[in-house]
Parts: sequence; structure tokens; C-alpha cells
Amino acid sequence: MDILKVTLVLQIVSFVSGANVTGFHSWKSENGSEKPNVLCPDFCFLRDTHFYDRCCACEGKPIWHLDSNLTYFPLFVEYVNSFGRSNIVGNDSSSSFHWVIHEYERLSRLPDNLCEFNNTLVTLKLKGNRIQSIEGINCTNFLDFLDLSENSISAISNETFSGMPNLRILFLTNTNIKTVGPNTFNSAGTEIFVTDLSNNTFLSYDVSNVYFERRAFCNITMVDCNITFVIKEEKTLQTGVKYGGGEVVLADSTINHHPVQLIFGSSISSLRNIYKYDFNGRFTFKKLVIPCDCNLGALLGGDMAVFKRFYHLDDDLYTCSSPEHLKKFNVLNVFNDSSLLDMFVCHKQKFCPSSCSCIEQPSRYRMIVDCSNQNLTSLPSYLPETIYNIELNCSNNAIKEVEPVNYLKNITVLDLSGNQVTEISDKVPSRLKSLENLYLTDHSLPKLTRGFADIDASKVWFGRNSVPCSCQEKWIKAWRLGSQVNSSNPLLCRTDSNGILRAEVAFDSCIENEFDKTFFALFLLPATALMAMVIAKVFRFDAIIIKSRFTKNKNTNFCYDVYVLFDDTNSDIIKYVLDVFRYLQHNGYKCFVPPIHEEIGDVRDVQLYENIKKSRSVLAVLSMPKDGDDINEVLMGMNHAWCLFSNNEIENIIAVVFEGKLAFHKKRFSFLGALNRFKRVFKVTSRKYRVKQKLTEALPIPNQDKTNTN
Repeated sequence: MDILKVTLVLQIVSFVSGANVTGFHSWKSENGSEKPNVLCPDFCFLRDTHFYDRCCACEGKPIWHLDSNLTYFPLFVEYVNSFGRSNIVGNDSSSSFHWVIHEYERLSRLPDNLCEFNNTLVTLKLKGNRIQSIEGINCTNFLDFLDLSENSISAISNETFSGMPNLRILFLTNTNIKTVGPNTFNSAGTEIFVTDLSNNTFLSYDVSNVYFERRAFCNITMVDCNITFVIKEEKTLQTGVKYGGGEVVLADSTINHHPVQLIFGSSISSLRNIYKYDFNGRFTFKKLVIPCDCNLGALLGGDMAVFKRFYHLDDDLYTCSSPEHLKKFNVLNVFNDSSLLDMFVCHKQKFCPSSCSCIEQPSRYRMIVDCSNQNLTSLPSYLPETIYNIELNCSNNAIKEVEPVNYLKNITVLDLSGNQVTEISDKVPSRLKSLENLYLTDHSLPKLTRGFADIDASKVWFGRNSVPCSCQEKWIKAWRLGSQVNSSNPLLCRTDSNGILRAEVAFDSCIENEFDKTFFALFLLPATALMAMVIAKVFRFDAIIIKSRFTKNKNTNFCYDVYVLFDDTNSDIIKYVLDVFRYLQHNGYKCFVPPIHEEIGDVRDVQLYENIKKSRSVLAVLSMPKDGDDINEVLMGMNHAWCLFSNNEIENIIAVVFEGKLAFHKKRFSFLGALNRFKRVFKVTSRKYRVKQKLTEALPIPNQDKTNTN
């Protein structure tokens, strides 16, 4: 906003407010109630619109300090007995406003007639008395400044300050407060700008008092505190709503959890949802002490951009209170050496079998359950609930029969080595949906059941113990050959005639009978031919991708490394694309991101094909159509890209599924299945990899001669 515009705005505001104070104007916060007795400095107009309210909240002044026409006189406290009961007295009833200062005395309760001055009393300072309860103080609905520090108030609730719309500054330092209930500073009609709760031990502090949906505030200070944050009333957050709006200072304090994690959840995937919400606050954690457990690990392992959005970073950000081997570290150490994140773990006690240890490790997105060497005769019947993958170690036990249990779908590693397993239920393999490795070394299996066909053969480790194999079990050979098994992971078959052989060759001596030959001639050959035709049609796009690897590109004079194709009417996708754009740009890629780089007046339909043709690769961010619109520009752009790719005029096509299921987008783009099979399609929601890192792995190395800052 230039100086002329500021001057005009100030003239208008001054005229409308009728204020007799130079340099100040009346103001009503964007989301809060009006404070008629507080004026905002004119220089707040020079701030960004986003910070105007907070500037007024922090820099605003009461009118009795600014307007010489208003009177502001004291009242006094008079004791009525030796037990600390009192009344407020004063001779001047004509004053516009009153103040009471009675500090380090012997008040045991609020003055009995306090409510009689509710229309003029604006300042009340009772620091250092013996007051134990402040219930009823909300009758002073004109009160602007309240200091009750160094009293013995044990609890405050959402009714304590309700009905005090003018309360602006609140001091409750060193007051022995143990409990702060939900919405204590966020109740109806309450709008406190400055709150100081330092030097307290909070056994229960509801996070709704540091993170709420309402107006801007200046700060909430909790220096040198011991705080147990809780959340008693879970709330569904909404996009398009402003949350917070000031600074929460937690310096030199000890806390049990980050307030942000109680709101959003502790998992990395949950924390990534922070980007969806309009959070305007910031936490200061200078010299904060916090357990370096799995909860903190999840936050630090998410994204530096997420972390910076909520916290100030400095050398004294915070240090670890536990475990012992991490006490010397602080947060900046972790950002400089990400391997330290592996030590941020939590020992899960609830529902962890008594003979096992259960440890969550967010840095590797897993819960490690160690039940080894415990003389177990079966898999544990239950495990702790977790959002992470489960790695279950049951090695060196006495497990002979493996039956299905309810947590199998979350198992990525199951170690049954050192057990003489004789039987595995057919239901077990089909439930291992997330399996990465199954260790069965030292097994005593009398046969392999067909249930194993539900598992990738390369993920099952049988060791050197053999399995009986007959010609009726030829499926084993097909199962092994259909997977990427290697020599370090053999399956040994014990045959009647040839001894022990690898499964891939153990069935070669099986003789087909005449029926098999007739079947081959009459049915299998025609079926094979038909199948070949079907495969040729289904995998015709795969052939184009394979051909591109061996064909020299026709165009070597690219202007851009990456053309980013997306629906620029979707605000969520725009935020995501800008984040990806900054990441690629940082890694040396020159990107074309419409509408950022398009010239004003360009006909987009005309320019779309030409700009894609100038790009070495195309990155398409796929979303769901809205209101029947099938996002024609994305459809057209993807078809242009595939045409150019098929003709070797661009080098690469990559797709990111931002919304919807992959199956839906395959129907829209017939070649998407082939791209997916060649690992050129990534899902934003996947927890198995980081999408931005995968993009740089899939894209060609940027052309350094042409790369410059966009």
C-alpha cells in the first residue's frame, strides 16, 4: 500500500471513528468483537493485511491513556475484617474510568463489592495476595487489564472470564494453577490479546487454549513452566477457516507433547495435512525441554517446511529430556544429521505381549515387535494398535503351526527362523497384504500349500531346508519363475528320483502324458496365440516406452526440463504444484508452470502443444473432475504429451495422482497403466516413498547449460 493510499485510509478512518487522538483510530478485529475502549496505531495500516489485526492487538492503547478529555482515577481497598475480606472505596464517582492497585497485601478473596464498579473499573492489579478463587470476576465487564499473579488460584475454566469482552491483558504468573479447561481463553465474548501464565505447573492444559478458531492475538506466554498438554474435545478442522493468529512462547519450559501433534495427530502422514489449513500462529520453543520420543520423531521426520511454519528456529530451540543417550542433542542436530531420527522411538506398553518388546520408530514408519527366544508355541494373539507397519520377530521359539491373527495385514516383516514350522494355514499368506519379507529358515514343512501363491516368491526365505516336491506340484516352479528371485534366496525341492534340486529345475524331468500332449495341441496352442494377440493389444503402450529407451530423441534443443500440467482451478493442487516447483527448481530443473510462465494474452489451447514440445519431460498432476468438467486442458495436454513422446519429440512423461484412485485415471488415459508399470506414476498418499524424491529419480538429469532460475 503506497503513502497516498495510506493517507486517504487514515483520513477516512479518523472521520468515521470520531477519535480525538492523533495517530490512532478505532478498530474491530476481523474475527473478534469490537473493543470500543482500545485504539489502534495508524502505522498498523502499513503492515500486510494478514498482520493488521495482530498489529492492533499488540500495539493498541486504551483511550484513557490517549485522550486528555477522559479522567482515570484510583479506587482503594478497605479491609472489613482480619481474615482478608474487603471492599472497594473511593470518593470520586465522576471519573470516566477507575483503577485499583493493591499488591503484596493480605486479600484472601476478591473485594465483596467489586461488581458495583463494573461500568468504570478498567484496571485491577491484585498481585501477591492470598486469593484462592476468582469465580465471579466476570461481572467486571469493562475490565481491560487484570493482574492476579502470585496468588494461589488452583484452576480456571471456560466460565471464569466469559462475559468480559473488554479484557485485553491478563497476568496469571506463579499462581499455582494446575488445571486449564477447554476454551478457557476462547469462550463466548472473551478476546484476550496478551496472556502471561509463566512459572506454573500445569497438570492438565487443554490445547484449545493455544490453538483456536478466532481473531488474532498478540501472545500467550508460558515461560519456565511444566506443562502436560491434553485434548478433551476433539474438533474437526476445516479448510478456509483461520486458526490461531499470535505467538505462543514456551521458552525454558518442559512439555509432554507438541500442541500441534495433539491437534493433527502424530504420524507423518497426518502432519502433512497441516498444509490444508490456514494456521497463522507461531510457537517459540527457546531452551524448551521435551522427550525425544516417537512423537517428536514423527514431527521432525515430516518436512522442514512444515516445521518452520510453526516454530522459530535458533541455536537454543529445544533439547531432549530423554532418553539418556539423546540428552545432549537439540533439534538442529537432527536437521543436520537425519540418521539421529532412528533413535526417536516409543516403547508401547499397552497390549504389548508380556514376553515381547514393542517399539514404534516413525523415521522408518514401523513398529518393531521383538518376541524372539521366548519359548512361544504360536504367534501372539494381539499386538498394540499402531499407524505404522509391523515388523514381528518370533525367531528361535517353538512355533510349529502358524495360524491367522488379526494384525497380519499390517505385517511387513515376519521372522519365523529358528522355529521348526510344520504347518502354515492357507489363510495366512493371503492376509499378508503388506509383506516384504517372510523368514522360514530351519522350517520342517512337509509340503508347500497353494496358499503361498498369494505371496511374491522373492519375499519368502526358506533357507537350506528342503521341501518335498512331486510332479503334481508344478505350480511351485511357475511361482518361483514368476518372481524376481535370486541365488541368495533358494527354494530347495526334495524329489524321489533326483535328490535335492532348486525348484526352478526340479520339475524338468516330469513327463507329460498323452492327454497333456493332446490338450497342448488342440487347446493350448490356439489359446496361446489368442493370448499373444491380447497381450499385444494390452501392452502396446509398454512397447512404445521400451522403444523410447533405444531410439535417439529427435528434439535436442529443449527450452525447459519439465512442463507441469495440472488443473489450475483447484487451490489445493496449486499449493502442491508450487511446492513441487520450488523443489525441482532447487534441484536444478527449469520448469514451465502455467499460468506462471505464460505470456498475458496467449491463447492457451494454441500454446499448450507448443510449450509441451519445448519441454524435455511432462509432469502431470491428476485430480478429479468437478461438476462434470473433465478438465479438458489436462486431457488435451496429456494426449499432446503422449503423441510427442510416441514420436520421440519429448523424453519422458510422469504422472502424480493427487486425487482419486489410479483405476479411475487409467480409464481417462489409456497409456497410464503402462507408465505405472514402468514406475512413472506416483501417488501423493503413498507412505512407502517420498514423492518429490521419486520425481527427481524418474526425471532425466537437468540440462545444466539451459537451466537458470525461473
